[in-house]
Amino acid sequence: MSDLTRISGIGAATAKVLKEAGIATLQDLAAIEPEGEKAGQLGIRPEWIAAAAKKVADAAAAGNDQDNASPAASNDPVKKAKPATAGLVAKQEIRLGGKTYGPGAKLPAGIDEDTIATARALGAI
Repeated sequence: MSDLTRISGIGAATAKVLKEAGIATLQDLAAIEPEGEKAGQLGIRPEWIAAAAKKVADAAAAGNDQDNASPAASNDPVKKAKPATAGLVAKQEIRLGGKTYGPGAKLPAGIDEDTIATARALGAI
């Protein structure tokens, strides 16, 4: 499921450019900040990020996210947690772990990668 060409609008040439920039899997693409510098430099469209996030979430729900995961990923939620999430800021009101964060609020460290990908695809962070 790591084939980036499964996303509408990404052909072989674009996939090659993305892979050379370190975006080799759908999970990598889903983790990109839509309005971030990397997305702008590489011409990554927000709809590509959203589509990748949906495919990652669908694969995880089906229980076969291993093909899409980075080498260090696992089904263990503790190992899926991304400790370097410091610095994430809510763009809109978001509820995580029973707590609500308003726009501009810094989010806590340790948010799992699936939650980050979904929130980014929705434009919440």
